[in-house]
Amino acid sequence: MIGRLRYIEIDEFRLKWRFAEDASKWTVLSDADLADFHPLAEDSAWALWKQFVHPTATQLIAFVKEWGPQLQLRDTFKAADAATTAEELEWGIQFLRQHIQVPDSSHLFFFWDATCAVETKWGVFLRYWTDFCYPSDDSNVAVPVECANNVFYFEERLWIEPRRMLNRTDTH
Repeated sequence: MIGRLRYIEIDEFRLKWRFAEDASKWTVLSDADLADFHPLAEDSAWALWKQFVHPTATQLIAFVKEWGPQLQLRDTFKAADAATTAEELEWGIQFLRQHIQVPDSSHLFFFWDATCAVETKWGVFLRYWTDFCYPSDDSNVAVPVECANNVFYFEERLWIEPRRMLNRTDTH
């Protein structure tokens, strides 16, 4: 159950530079997409993370390796090394649409860690997924609210996992 969420202004968001600053260096979201991009206050991000991602770990790397053989990894995407940026973007969108079948207007929570997150729309995430998921820099979780699966980005690979597996309380 999602409670009352608190948001911060884009100027307070620590990753503002990726989405709303220098267009000569970064992909800046369109005004329409920026209107659907809502950075969460740390306490709201943490509450959602505990609900949708992991009850105790604060970063994806902290619990992915413990899953080991439990990971299904049947639904994964990694762009070919020779892929162009445009190909990688399009192939990733195709993969995500195939495995997460929700309307573009569906709400999504996107986490860089347990206290750094935004609420946006599925369509916004799809258009900019390579900006949300920085190669060799990020481990992220996308939570499409209207779906029973989460999208993970880890070691330059997207994969889909059922949310029910993540709500385990037995940590090692």
